[in-house]
Amino acid sequence: MKKVVSLFLIIGIILPCISLFVSCSSNKNDEDDGLIKIVDNGESKYTVVRPDNVGENVRNAVVALRTAINDKFGVRLELSTDYIPRNEENYVIPEYEILVGDTNREESVAALEGLTGDRFVIKAVGKKIIICGATDKMTEQAVGYFIRNFVESDYAADTDSFTFTSALNEQGVGGYSYCISTGLTFEEMASQVYTDFRKRFWNGTWVQGSGFWDAAEILETFIDAYEATKEPEYLEYVKTYAKSFEQVNGRNWLSNSFNDDVMWITIAYLRIYLLTGETSYYTHAKSMYDGVYKRAWDTVNGGMFWKTDNKSKNSCINCPAAIAASLIAQISKEEKYNTQAKEMIDWVVANLYGGDGYVYDSVSVETGKINNWASTYNQGTFIGACTLIYQNTNDEKYMGYADDAVKYTMVNMFKNGVINSEGGDNGDLHGFKGILTRWIYRYAIFKNDRNVLEWLQLNAATAYSNRNSKGLIWTTWADKTEETMSSEKTVFGYSTAVALMFNSLQWWTADETL
Repeated sequence: MKKVVSLFLIIGIILPCISLFVSCSSNKNDEDDGLIKIVDNGESKYTVVRPDNVGENVRNAVVALRTAINDKFGVRLELSTDYIPRNEENYVIPEYEILVGDTNREESVAALEGLTGDRFVIKAVGKKIIICGATDKMTEQAVGYFIRNFVESDYAADTDSFTFTSALNEQGVGGYSYCISTGLTFEEMASQVYTDFRKRFWNGTWVQGSGFWDAAEILETFIDAYEATKEPEYLEYVKTYAKSFEQVNGRNWLSNSFNDDVMWITIAYLRIYLLTGETSYYTHAKSMYDGVYKRAWDTVNGGMFWKTDNKSKNSCINCPAAIAASLIAQISKEEKYNTQAKEMIDWVVANLYGGDGYVYDSVSVETGKINNWASTYNQGTFIGACTLIYQNTNDEKYMGYADDAVKYTMVNMFKNGVINSEGGDNGDLHGFKGILTRWIYRYAIFKNDRNVLEWLQLNAATAYSNRNSKGLIWTTWADKTEETMSSEKTVFGYSTAVALMFNSLQWWTADETL
C-alpha cells in the first residue's frame, strides 16, 4: 500500500536507526560505564515522569509507554509527575527517571531548547532518558516512535534487560500518523476497518443492503480510500461499485424524485473523473447535475427544491448541489457554474443560517416554517461548498462561512470531542457523520489546519477502539459496537467509520514545513 503517513514512521517502523536523526544510539551490548539499564535482570528502578499539568496527549503517551515496557519485559514502572513539594529543602529529585514531555527537570529543559515545529528528541543524560517534542502532539509521536523502534523492535530482543548508552541522542521529525491509544498508524487503522467492512458487506460487485443514496455515499467512502492511498485495488472497487450502481439504479437518475439523492451520485462520479480522467464519468455527472438544476432551482425566489413536489427547500440539496457545481466549474472552466454555486450558498445563508456557523435544515414553501435542526450532513456539505467556492473564486466571505461552520461543529455540536448520537441516529441519520468527515477534512487540508485533523483523529481512535469482534464499527463511535447486527442497524451506519478513517490521515510528509 502506498503510504501517506509520516516519513519517520514509514522508515522507523523497520529500522531503529534512520537518516532523519542527527545520531543513533550505540549497540545496547556496549559495556562501557555509560550504560543506562532501564530493565536489568528482569527488574527496574525507573519511574516514568510527566509534567504535573499536561493534556491528554502526554497523559495517554505515558500510560502507553509503561504498558509497552510491562508487556515486553514484565516490569511495571511507576508513574509520577514532576511535582516538587514546596518548602522541602532536602527534597532530592530521583536519579532513575524516564522524562516524557516538557517536565521541570533541567534535563528536559535543556533538551527542549531550540526544538520547534514538528521536531522531537530522544536522548540520554546521566541515568535519565528524555523523550519530548516541541508540542504535546510531537511528544506523543516521539513516545510512539520510542515504543515501536526500541521497546517492541529487535532492539529489545533480550526481554531480561533494556539498555542504552549515554550516547543516545536522536532528533527527528514527527507527524500526525501514529495513534498512541491503538498502537497503530492511522493508515493501518483505515486499512483494517476498510477490509473488515468489505469482508462483511461486499459480495464482489455490490455492498449488500445499500439502495440509491446510501449506495452513492458508500461509493464515496471507497473513493476516499483510493484518493488517500492511490492503491490500484481500491480503484477497482470504486469502478466495480459504480458499474453495479448503474445496473441496479439505471443511468437516468432523474427518475428519482429526491434531488439530493441524484446530487450524491453526481458528486461521486465527478470525484472519480478527477481521480482517473475518464471522461464518461464527467459527462454523465454533468448531464445529471444540469437536469436537477433545471427542475429544482426556483427562478423566482431562489433556492433548490428538495423533491420534485417543490414543497420544501433544504440545505441537504442546496449545499451538495453547490459542491457539484463547484467541481464542474473546476473541470469545465465555465463561470456559470461558479455563479450557480454562489447563488445556492447565498440563498442558504439568507434563509437557513444561524449566523454563527449553524446551518438549519429546511424551510417549508407552504408555511415558511423553518426546521432549525443542525446535522453533520448539512454542516459538512456547507463547509465543503464554501471551501470549494473560495478555491474557485477567491471570494473571502465564503471562507469566512466555512471557518465559522467548522468552529461551530467542533466546539458546539459535540462538546466532548467525539461525534456520537445524532438525533437518535434513525434512518438516514445513520450515515450522516461520514459526509461531515469528508468535507471538513478537505477544509483542513486546504487550510493546513492541524486542530481539525487532531479532532478527526480523536474520533478515529475512539471509533477504532470500539470495534466489535468482526472489526465492524457502528455509527455511535463512542459506544462499543454490538456483536449482532439488528434490523434497525443498516450498512449505511457501519460505513461512517470507513469514511472517518480515510479522512483522518496526515496529508503532508514529515520533512515539510507548514
